[in-house]
Amino acid sequence: MGRLRELKNLYRDSVHEQVVARGILSVALDARRADIDGMQVMSRSAAIFSGDLVLTARDPHGSVSIMLADFTGHGLSAAIGVLPVAEMFSVMTEKGFSPEVILRNINDKLFTLLPKGMFMAACVVQINSGSRSACVLNCGMPDVYLLDRRAKHIKRRVRSTHIPLGISNEADARVEFEEFDVEPDDVFILHSDGLTEACNCHGNMFGSERLDQIIELHNDDIFDAIQVGFSSFTRDRELSDDVTLVTIPCGNHLARTGVKSDLPRSHPPGVDQAGWRFMIEVSGAGLREIDPVSIIMQQYSKLDNSAATRNRLDCVLTVLYNNALNHGVLEASHFVDGSLDNEDKYDRARNRLFDRAPYGFVRTELQQIVYRGHPSLLIRLEDSGRGFDHASLMSELHDEDRHGANRAESGIALVRRLCESLHYRGKGNRVEAIIADPDREASTRG
Repeated sequence: MGRLRELKNLYRDSVHEQVVARGILSVALDARRADIDGMQVMSRSAAIFSGDLVLTARDPHGSVSIMLADFTGHGLSAAIGVLPVAEMFSVMTEKGFSPEVILRNINDKLFTLLPKGMFMAACVVQINSGSRSACVLNCGMPDVYLLDRRAKHIKRRVRSTHIPLGISNEADARVEFEEFDVEPDDVFILHSDGLTEACNCHGNMFGSERLDQIIELHNDDIFDAIQVGFSSFTRDRELSDDVTLVTIPCGNHLARTGVKSDLPRSHPPGVDQAGWRFMIEVSGAGLREIDPVSIIMQQYSKLDNSAATRNRLDCVLTVLYNNALNHGVLEASHFVDGSLDNEDKYDRARNRLFDRAPYGFVRTELQQIVYRGHPSLLIRLEDSGRGFDHASLMSELHDEDRHGANRAESGIALVRRLCESLHYRGKGNRVEAIIADPDREASTRG
């Protein structure tokens, strides 16, 4: 009896600790989820911890992304990868990374984190408000349904075409999304295999055919119909696997005007489009190794023979890119300005900052334009940093110009003098600059 009481106490303590841990995990996950209009979720766990995971996020362009993931098994062992996956999915989506890049990074993380024999099946749906389209990737999950409620039929099934994540570190070559048009009446239906593999008291599985029948017969209230049908079939029988059902109506998101892109395509006053546009994005580990300014200059030298324009462009790009990288992505203002006098200390400190910014990026765009009737170049840079008080900086530069302050021109002050136009946007992590053709400058100043 004493041993039995001890076992009961151990079991009670274990359950209590898992309940507390589940509460902490739920709070952490809720903080990372974006509210998605109209989305409904049914989640039933086979144990205290669930190996199923539902994540939502919005990117800077207004698109919504939803991931349904299913880790191997269930319970505490299945929840081991939940937090790192949630962190990468939410942060990278909010910073504008493509779904392909996000899943490749998640795959690499899980491959190094999970023990052999564990992996994560996942399906990802991204609804693009502006283009009225969606892209879907299915990695080892049951079919993703796209239901046309107006025509009352299953419009599309997206079957699994990729292995689950975390099995191979070479999975990135196979990460390709299926893209198609969607209409306001369309609804996505996602579910884990625990739904179709759940059994009733007679040992019969719920099955895909039963799910198809419910979807075809009930179009308006599809979520409630599936939930009621599943509950009636299992009759609250104990589950052998986690069960998750997600429905996402497309109309609520296609009707949105969308969030303005962090790298806007609208032009400053007086600007007309001309011949070409060149854009390069450096992100993650590439920020430490790649110099996009030299790449841009090599490409531009093939397009323009003006040495004056090339020299000016090189100077402006170098200053703006270094500011975006050091002050924006790395937030290294405390030592970039010279507080570290030892070069080795500087390099070590900077390398530590690179390690802390694995999802950072700098996008640089160069476009040939006509500015106020003359050939010019439009430069746009965007970084993943938190921005800065650009209004105060520009006001300070304006006051110095007005009072004739005499100081050596460097940094933004030099860029401002070399450009026809210089404007920071938003929170200060976007900047637009215009460089005029030297012939135009000579005629203007002459």
